[in-house]
Amino acid sequence: MSPTTKYPYMRTTTLWSQATTHDVDFFNKYRTVTDFEQLVKGAREAAKRNPELNEEWFNDTTILFIPKDQRQTLTEEAFAQQEVIFKERGLTLLAAPWQYAFCCKADHLAGGGLSLAWD
Repeated sequence: MSPTTKYPYMRTTTLWSQATTHDVDFFNKYRTVTDFEQLVKGAREAAKRNPELNEEWFNDTTILFIPKDQRQTLTEEAFAQQEVIFKERGLTLLAAPWQYAFCCKADHLAGGGLSLAWD
């Protein structure tokens, strides 16, 4: 993975509605197969080193809820926003576009999905 690989990150911690999270949900319209393989390898290695992490702690399941015709736009908006959540060698996590993150949280709180203890 190149040192500039970036992943927009969608999680309610970016909206400060919870102090911590059990997983990291990411998306990137431009992710390559090689990028994905590197991410899986890194996530597995991190889970081996930290017993509090499960296999799903770093995942892209959020992409299933983003319409295909919006994925490129959301990725580009996150890149333009440049709100860095995490940065280490080889990986940068960006906040998802704020309008998208807010709408997702509002939809979730209104009952559009599973209600969780921290909501």
